[in-house]
Amino acid sequence: MPLLRIISQLILPVVRSTKGNIMKVSIIGPGGIGGVVATLAARCGHEVILTNSRGTATLEDQVRTLGPNARAASLADAVQAADIVVLAMPLTALSRLPAKDFDGRIIIDMMNYYPMRESQIAVLDDGEMTSAEMVQRELPGARVIKALNNQDAPHLLLNAGTGSALPVAGDDAEAKESVAAFLRDLGYETIDAGMLRDSWRMEPGAPIYVWPYAPALPGGMDPLSDDAKVFYVTTAGIPVTRQAARALLDQAKRPARIGGFPEDLPPTWVAVVANWQEVERLSREMEARP
Repeated sequence: MPLLRIISQLILPVVRSTKGNIMKVSIIGPGGIGGVVATLAARCGHEVILTNSRGTATLEDQVRTLGPNARAASLADAVQAADIVVLAMPLTALSRLPAKDFDGRIIIDMMNYYPMRESQIAVLDDGEMTSAEMVQRELPGARVIKALNNQDAPHLLLNAGTGSALPVAGDDAEAKESVAAFLRDLGYETIDAGMLRDSWRMEPGAPIYVWPYAPALPGGMDPLSDDAKVFYVTTAGIPVTRQAARALLDQAKRPARIGGFPEDLPPTWVAVVANWQEVERLSREMEARP
Protein backbone atom coordinates (compact mmCIF):
# COMPACT_ATOMS: atom_id res chain seq x y z
CA MET A 1 0.00 0.00 0.00
CA PRO A 2 1.77 3.18 -1.17
CA LEU A 3 0.04 5.32 1.47
CA LEU A 4 1.71 3.38 4.27
CA ARG A 5 5.06 3.83 2.53
CA ILE A 6 4.48 7.60 2.41
CA ILE A 7 3.71 7.66 6.13
CA SER A 8 6.67 5.46 7.02
CA GLN A 9 9.10 7.70 5.15
CA LEU A 10 7.75 10.73 7.00
CA ILE A 11 7.73 9.44 10.57
CA LEU A 12 9.99 6.45 11.14
CA PRO A 13 13.60 6.94 12.17
CA VAL A 14 16.22 4.34 11.29
CA VAL A 15 16.80 2.37 14.48
CA ARG A 16 18.47 -0.88 15.44
CA SER A 17 17.33 -3.92 17.38
CA THR A 18 17.24 -2.93 21.03
CA LYS A 19 18.99 -6.12 22.14
CA GLY A 20 21.28 -6.57 19.16
CA ASN A 21 19.59 -9.94 18.56
CA ILE A 22 18.95 -9.85 14.82
CA MET A 23 16.21 -12.28 13.80
CA LYS A 24 15.07 -13.65 10.48
CA VAL A 25 11.41 -12.71 10.21
CA SER A 26 9.39 -14.24 7.38
CA ILE A 27 6.10 -12.59 6.50
CA ILE A 28 3.48 -14.55 4.61
CA GLY A 29 1.20 -11.98 3.01
CA PRO A 30 3.30 -8.79 3.15
CA GLY A 31 0.68 -6.48 1.64
CA GLY A 32 -1.23 -4.05 3.84
CA ILE A 33 -0.72 -4.73 7.53
CA GLY A 34 1.87 -7.42 6.83
CA GLY A 35 3.82 -4.75 5.00
CA VAL A 36 3.75 -2.59 8.11
CA VAL A 37 5.38 -5.39 10.11
CA ALA A 38 7.96 -5.74 7.34
CA THR A 39 8.69 -2.00 7.46
CA LEU A 40 9.08 -1.88 11.23
CA ALA A 41 11.18 -5.05 11.36
CA ALA A 42 13.53 -3.91 8.60
CA ARG A 43 13.92 -0.49 10.22
CA CYS A 44 15.15 -2.03 13.47
CA GLY A 45 17.70 -4.25 11.77
CA HIS A 46 15.98 -7.61 11.49
CA GLU A 47 16.32 -9.65 8.33
CA VAL A 48 12.93 -9.59 6.61
CA ILE A 49 11.88 -12.32 4.19
CA LEU A 50 8.73 -11.72 2.15
CA THR A 51 6.63 -14.41 0.53
CA ASN A 52 3.21 -14.61 -1.06
CA SER A 53 1.15 -16.84 -3.32
CA ARG A 54 1.97 -14.85 -6.48
CA GLY A 55 5.72 -15.36 -6.65
CA THR A 56 8.86 -13.45 -5.73
CA ALA A 57 8.76 -11.24 -8.85
CA THR A 58 5.67 -9.51 -7.48
CA LEU A 59 7.62 -8.49 -4.37
CA GLU A 60 10.60 -6.82 -6.04
CA ASP A 61 9.35 -3.24 -5.59
CA GLN A 62 8.53 -3.82 -1.94
CA VAL A 63 11.93 -5.40 -1.27
CA ARG A 64 13.62 -2.44 -2.94
CA THR A 65 11.63 -0.01 -0.76
CA LEU A 66 12.46 -1.90 2.44
CA GLY A 67 16.16 -1.81 1.71
CA PRO A 68 19.11 -4.14 2.28
CA ASN A 69 17.53 -5.97 5.23
CA ALA A 70 14.79 -7.44 3.03
CA ARG A 71 14.52 -10.14 0.40
CA ALA A 72 11.83 -12.26 -1.23
CA ALA A 73 11.70 -16.05 -1.17
CA SER A 74 9.44 -18.99 -1.90
CA LEU A 75 7.12 -20.07 0.88
CA ALA A 76 9.20 -23.16 1.67
CA ASP A 77 12.47 -21.21 1.79
CA ALA A 78 10.95 -18.39 3.84
CA VAL A 79 9.59 -20.75 6.49
CA GLN A 80 12.76 -22.82 6.64
CA ALA A 81 14.96 -19.75 7.14
CA ALA A 82 12.80 -18.01 9.75
CA ASP A 83 13.23 -17.49 13.45
CA ILE A 84 9.69 -16.08 13.46
CA VAL A 85 7.00 -16.54 10.81
CA VAL A 86 4.26 -13.89 10.62
CA LEU A 87 0.91 -15.01 9.20
CA ALA A 88 -0.62 -11.90 7.63
CA MET A 89 -2.68 -13.47 4.86
CA PRO A 90 -6.46 -13.98 4.83
CA LEU A 91 -7.63 -16.63 7.27
CA THR A 92 -9.06 -18.63 4.36
CA ALA A 93 -5.52 -19.24 3.06
CA LEU A 94 -4.59 -21.15 6.22
CA SER A 95 -5.71 -24.52 4.87
CA ARG A 96 -3.36 -24.17 1.88
CA LEU A 97 -0.20 -23.98 4.00
CA PRO A 98 2.02 -27.10 4.14
CA ALA A 99 1.62 -27.84 7.84
CA LYS A 100 4.74 -29.98 8.28
CA ASP A 101 6.96 -27.13 7.08
CA PHE A 102 5.94 -25.16 10.17
CA ASP A 103 6.90 -27.78 12.74
CA GLY A 104 8.93 -26.18 15.51
CA ARG A 105 8.56 -22.66 14.10
CA ILE A 106 7.41 -19.69 16.15
CA ILE A 107 4.32 -18.31 14.45
CA ILE A 108 2.79 -14.87 14.98
CA ASP A 109 -0.88 -15.19 14.06
CA MET A 110 -2.08 -11.69 13.20
CA MET A 111 -5.10 -12.90 11.21
CA ASN A 112 -8.66 -11.97 12.14
CA TYR A 113 -11.97 -13.64 11.40
CA TYR A 114 -14.36 -11.50 9.37
CA PRO A 115 -17.32 -13.66 8.27
CA MET A 116 -18.27 -11.27 5.46
CA ARG A 117 -14.78 -11.78 4.00
CA GLU A 118 -14.02 -15.39 4.93
CA SER A 119 -17.60 -16.74 4.89
CA GLN A 120 -18.81 -18.61 7.95
CA ILE A 121 -16.45 -20.94 9.85
CA ALA A 122 -18.53 -23.18 12.10
CA VAL A 123 -15.94 -23.88 14.81
CA LEU A 124 -15.46 -20.14 15.26
CA ASP A 125 -19.13 -19.16 15.00
CA ASP A 126 -20.01 -21.75 17.65
CA GLY A 127 -17.30 -20.50 20.02
CA GLU A 128 -15.76 -23.97 19.98
CA MET A 129 -12.33 -22.41 19.62
CA THR A 130 -10.67 -19.06 19.02
CA SER A 131 -9.21 -18.28 15.61
CA ALA A 132 -5.72 -18.71 17.10
CA GLU A 133 -6.65 -22.16 18.38
CA MET A 134 -7.84 -22.98 14.87
CA VAL A 135 -4.44 -21.91 13.53
CA GLN A 136 -2.75 -24.17 16.08
CA ARG A 137 -5.04 -27.04 15.03
CA GLU A 138 -4.11 -26.56 11.36
CA LEU A 139 -0.38 -26.21 12.15
CA PRO A 140 -0.09 -28.69 15.03
CA GLY A 141 3.70 -28.71 15.19
CA ALA A 142 4.06 -24.94 15.21
CA ARG A 143 4.43 -22.69 18.26
CA VAL A 144 1.53 -20.33 17.64
CA ILE A 145 1.35 -16.93 19.33
CA LYS A 146 -1.51 -14.47 18.81
CA ALA A 147 -0.22 -10.91 18.44
CA LEU A 148 -0.20 -7.82 16.21
CA ASN A 149 -3.84 -8.36 15.22
CA ASN A 150 -5.64 -5.63 17.17
CA GLN A 151 -4.67 -2.42 15.35
CA ASP A 152 -5.48 -1.25 11.85
CA ALA A 153 -2.56 -0.96 9.43
CA PRO A 154 -1.91 2.80 9.68
CA HIS A 155 -1.82 2.78 13.46
CA LEU A 156 0.35 -0.30 13.79
CA LEU A 157 2.82 1.91 11.97
CA LEU A 158 2.03 5.30 13.52
CA ASN A 159 1.82 4.11 17.13
CA ALA A 160 5.18 2.32 17.12
CA GLY A 161 7.51 3.96 19.60
CA THR A 162 4.79 5.91 21.40
CA GLY A 163 4.66 3.68 24.48
CA SER A 164 1.54 1.72 23.55
CA ALA A 165 1.17 -1.85 24.77
CA LEU A 166 -0.10 -4.76 22.70
CA PRO A 167 -1.53 -8.07 23.97
CA VAL A 168 0.29 -11.35 23.35
CA ALA A 169 -1.41 -14.73 23.86
CA GLY A 170 -0.01 -18.24 23.53
CA ASP A 171 0.52 -21.63 25.11
CA ASP A 172 4.31 -21.78 24.68
CA ALA A 173 5.96 -19.52 27.26
CA GLU A 174 9.35 -19.42 25.51
CA ALA A 175 7.81 -18.59 22.14
CA LYS A 176 5.64 -15.95 23.79
CA GLU A 177 8.69 -14.23 25.24
CA SER A 178 10.46 -14.34 21.86
CA VAL A 179 7.45 -12.66 20.26
CA ALA A 180 7.25 -10.10 23.07
CA ALA A 181 10.93 -9.26 22.53
CA PHE A 182 10.27 -8.83 18.81
CA LEU A 183 7.36 -6.50 19.53
CA ARG A 184 9.54 -4.45 21.85
CA ASP A 185 12.02 -4.09 19.00
CA LEU A 186 9.19 -2.86 16.76
CA GLY A 187 8.41 -0.17 19.32
CA TYR A 188 5.70 -1.66 21.53
CA GLU A 189 5.29 -2.62 25.13
CA THR A 190 3.51 -5.94 25.64
CA ILE A 191 1.01 -7.46 28.02
CA ASP A 192 0.37 -11.15 28.59
CA ALA A 193 -3.14 -11.97 27.38
CA GLY A 194 -3.08 -15.58 28.52
CA MET A 195 -3.36 -18.78 26.52
CA LEU A 196 -4.62 -19.24 22.97
CA ARG A 197 -8.01 -20.11 24.42
CA ASP A 198 -8.06 -16.65 26.02
CA SER A 199 -7.23 -14.79 22.80
CA TRP A 200 -10.91 -14.01 22.14
CA ARG A 201 -10.24 -11.05 24.44
CA MET A 202 -8.18 -9.48 21.63
CA GLU A 203 -10.29 -10.58 18.67
CA PRO A 204 -12.49 -8.26 16.57
CA GLY A 205 -15.21 -6.60 18.62
CA ALA A 206 -13.27 -6.81 21.90
CA PRO A 207 -12.61 -3.59 23.87
CA ILE A 208 -8.90 -3.70 23.01
CA TYR A 209 -9.52 -4.09 19.27
CA VAL A 210 -8.65 -1.05 17.07
CA TRP A 211 -10.67 1.67 18.86
CA PRO A 212 -8.27 2.41 21.77
CA TYR A 213 -5.33 2.85 19.39
CA ALA A 214 -7.13 5.13 16.92
CA PRO A 215 -7.01 8.94 17.14
CA ALA A 216 -10.02 10.95 18.25
CA LEU A 217 -11.17 13.21 15.44
CA PRO A 218 -11.12 16.97 16.11
CA GLY A 219 -14.44 18.28 17.39
CA GLY A 220 -17.00 18.94 14.70
CA MET A 221 -15.17 16.97 12.00
CA ASP A 222 -17.47 14.79 9.90
CA PRO A 223 -16.11 11.24 10.37
CA LEU A 224 -16.82 10.43 6.72
CA SER A 225 -15.25 13.57 5.25
CA ASP A 226 -12.04 13.63 3.24
CA ASP A 227 -10.36 15.64 5.99
CA ALA A 228 -11.29 13.00 8.54
CA LYS A 229 -9.92 10.18 6.39
CA VAL A 230 -6.57 11.90 5.91
CA PHE A 231 -6.40 12.86 9.59
CA TYR A 232 -7.17 9.28 10.61
CA VAL A 233 -4.47 7.59 8.53
CA THR A 234 -1.75 10.13 9.36
CA THR A 235 -2.31 10.70 13.10
CA ALA A 236 -1.13 8.47 15.94
CA GLY A 237 -3.50 7.54 18.71
CA ILE A 238 -3.06 8.33 22.39
CA PRO A 239 -0.71 5.70 23.84
CA VAL A 240 -2.42 2.69 25.42
CA THR A 241 -0.39 1.95 28.54
CA ARG A 242 0.15 -1.55 29.90
CA GLN A 243 -2.25 -0.74 32.73
CA ALA A 244 -4.90 0.45 30.28
CA ALA A 245 -4.37 -2.59 28.06
CA ARG A 246 -4.84 -4.90 31.05
CA ALA A 247 -8.08 -3.14 31.97
CA LEU A 248 -9.36 -3.50 28.38
CA LEU A 249 -8.60 -7.21 28.35
CA ASP A 250 -10.34 -7.66 31.70
CA GLN A 251 -13.42 -5.81 30.45
CA ALA A 252 -13.93 -8.20 27.55
CA LYS A 253 -17.04 -10.37 27.43
CA ARG A 254 -17.43 -13.22 24.98
CA PRO A 255 -19.84 -11.90 22.34
CA ALA A 256 -22.82 -13.85 21.08
CA ARG A 257 -21.82 -12.96 17.52
CA ILE A 258 -18.26 -14.08 16.72
CA GLY A 259 -16.01 -12.27 14.26
CA GLY A 260 -15.43 -8.80 12.93
CA PHE A 261 -18.10 -6.57 11.45
CA PRO A 262 -17.88 -3.03 9.99
CA GLU A 263 -20.17 -1.59 12.64
CA ASP A 264 -17.62 -2.60 15.32
CA LEU A 265 -14.91 -0.41 13.77
CA PRO A 266 -14.32 3.36 13.70
CA PRO A 267 -16.54 4.71 10.88
CA THR A 268 -13.65 6.70 9.44
CA TRP A 269 -11.53 3.57 9.11
CA VAL A 270 -14.39 1.73 7.38
CA ALA A 271 -14.65 4.65 4.95
CA VAL A 272 -10.89 4.58 4.35
CA VAL A 273 -10.92 0.87 3.56
CA ALA A 274 -13.87 1.33 1.20
CA ASN A 275 -12.02 3.99 -0.80
CA TRP A 276 -8.32 3.50 -0.14
CA GLN A 277 -7.08 4.86 -3.47
CA GLU A 278 -8.87 8.17 -2.96
CA VAL A 279 -7.33 8.53 0.51
CA GLU A 280 -3.90 7.86 -1.01
CA ARG A 281 -4.48 10.71 -3.48
CA LEU A 282 -5.55 13.09 -0.73
CA SER A 283 -2.53 12.13 1.39
CA ARG A 284 -0.15 12.79 -1.49
CA GLU A 285 -1.71 16.20 -1.96
CA MET A 286 -1.25 16.92 1.75
CA GLU A 287 2.39 15.81 1.57
CA ALA A 288 3.00 18.16 -1.37
CA ARG A 289 1.66 21.23 0.41
CA PRO A 290 4.36 23.78 1.33
